Amino acid sequence: MVDLALTEITKAGVHHLENWLKDNDFSDITTRIWQAGAADITATGKTENILVQVKTVIHPNEQEPLNGTDKFALKELALRLEKVPYVAFLAIAEDKSLVGEIDWERLI
Repeated sequence: MVDLALTEITKAGVHHLENWLKDNDFSDITTRIWQAGAADITATGKTENILVQVKTVIHPNEQEPLNGTDKFALKELALRLEKVPYVAFLAIAEDKSLVGEIDWERLI
């Protein structure tokens, strides 16, 4: 079993999400890794401009949902940036490859 650092897990998730955004015609992709385990991406799309908080785990671990305080903070930041807030949940294998699909949650 490979023991990946939280920073490595976060960077792998960010990498997969950035690729997904590029493949889906998003532009002006900007990534901010705030601390180990926390990353936000802003991107400009054809139908909406988004702010995405990236949540990545090593498969088969379960995703932890955002708590109310974190959701509020993400929505407030998105409002200030004039973006639509999302959370992207990803699972990676020990070799950092994406497992399954990216699960999206749009915060309203």
